[in-house]
Amino acid sequence: MTNRRTLLRQFAAAGLSLMPGAGLARKASETPLSPGVARYRSFNTALTSKPWLGGYRSAQQNGYTGQTDIRGQWPEALQGVLYRNGPAVHTLGQDRYRHWFDGDGMLQAFRIDGRTIKHQARIIETPKYQAERAANRRLFPAFDTAPDTPAPMGGPDDMNPANISVLAHNKQLYALWEAGSAIRMNPDDLSTVGVHSFSEATSGVPFSAHPRLDRDGSLWNFGYLSSAGALVLWHLGADGQVRDTGLLDVGTMSMPHDMVLTERYIVLLLPPYLFDAKRGQQGADTFLAMHEWRPGEATRAIVIDKNDLSSFQTIELPAQWVFHYGNGYDDGAGQLRFHGMRAADPSILTGEFRSVMVGETGPSAPAALYEYRLDLRRGRASETPVLGARSGVQAEFPSFDSRRRCQRYERLVMLTADAGDPTPHSTLNQLSVVHLDSGKRKSYSYPINQIPEEHLYLADNEQAPERGGWIIGTAYDYVADRTLLSLFDADRVDAGPVASAKLPYGLPLGLHGTFVAA
Repeated sequence: MTNRRTLLRQFAAAGLSLMPGAGLARKASETPLSPGVARYRSFNTALTSKPWLGGYRSAQQNGYTGQTDIRGQWPEALQGVLYRNGPAVHTLGQDRYRHWFDGDGMLQAFRIDGRTIKHQARIIETPKYQAERAANRRLFPAFDTAPDTPAPMGGPDDMNPANISVLAHNKQLYALWEAGSAIRMNPDDLSTVGVHSFSEATSGVPFSAHPRLDRDGSLWNFGYLSSAGALVLWHLGADGQVRDTGLLDVGTMSMPHDMVLTERYIVLLLPPYLFDAKRGQQGADTFLAMHEWRPGEATRAIVIDKNDLSSFQTIELPAQWVFHYGNGYDDGAGQLRFHGMRAADPSILTGEFRSVMVGETGPSAPAALYEYRLDLRRGRASETPVLGARSGVQAEFPSFDSRRRCQRYERLVMLTADAGDPTPHSTLNQLSVVHLDSGKRKSYSYPINQIPEEHLYLADNEQAPERGGWIIGTAYDYVADRTLLSLFDADRVDAGPVASAKLPYGLPLGLHGTFVAA
């Protein structure tokens, strides 16, 4: 244990000199108008003719409080809080970030009693947010934006915007980012408690944004340091205490966003979108820009035994980009099986999510639902489109019945879009439930003036797993400039919402959330 503690301290300390974006300064603009101000003006000009861009505005205030009645039939037993998080502060003065993922996070709570929705939202006051507001300028590198004159940094959490997801575990609430510590939040009023350390030995070690709950209530996660080619693995007990950690040297790597958990294994896919420090010498000035897409190289599936976090097996797949995964399981025949949203390349990251920041739509390789099989004995992998190779159905944000964790499962909830059905906002516009064995899909199409966000499957514990249940999710009505919450019967999603509520204001589009039952 002493050796592992030492390694973890070294990993955390390495963040200061090897962290993404450290020491990078944007080159001075050759024009009087700074790039950030140019983006700000371009976006606001486009907003006048493209109202859907309202979902990518900065939050208009630091906090929101609202209440609204529920319309329709809300199940009496379904009460609790839906927490959501996402990038919400895209500008400081007239300096607008370059990438959607750069924005400071905003935590939301939809408190549901079956009759009304009480809503709260607050900007997450990370050390970064507080320091930059006090200075009234950008101080620290973001995912894809570098300040002209960076401030000295003491560690990765100086640039942590806490803007991707939210974790409720052991009666605690955390806002999560990709490459820094968890930020502890007060679940009652959404105030920011501060940077959280799960143990002294792991203080400052990155805790990524997609932890996975195991069947025993324990929690698994990973962190990464691309420039050092290192992955750290976490295992927390149901009591929130660190059970085990691992440190893996995986060599030149990408930026993994999500992970797969099976009964015995952890799986991460590392696509050939690789960090290359030499790109900094060639003018790359941000963490994203330090990556190079190499389509001729393999995507590596890193498979780690839960009982031995010190080693791994590598199985190769064709070059691809995957943000999110469904469930995973061991099929009993030596194969690991799981589902992922597969894109041909990371152009949504480098194209679409940059373009919206200046009010445009950019290139984006669509993601589709695939089943993956990893044969550990033969070291081989296969991948198959679930909805058919020619269906053209785009898919993202998978969710499944949590009672099926690490087991074979039948259906997956996700957002989708049909080929040949364009929308003004060029994003996903349907809620779908897919039966994985047959590929059959039931869908509800949101009205053209609404942009749906991530939806979650909520089990009906009175019924067997994957029978009945509910789907809850938010959407942004860009014509009315309002955010709405909808509830669907998971068996009849195509019939539309059974209940809904509309807030008295619109909020920036976010990323991930979690539901905590009352």
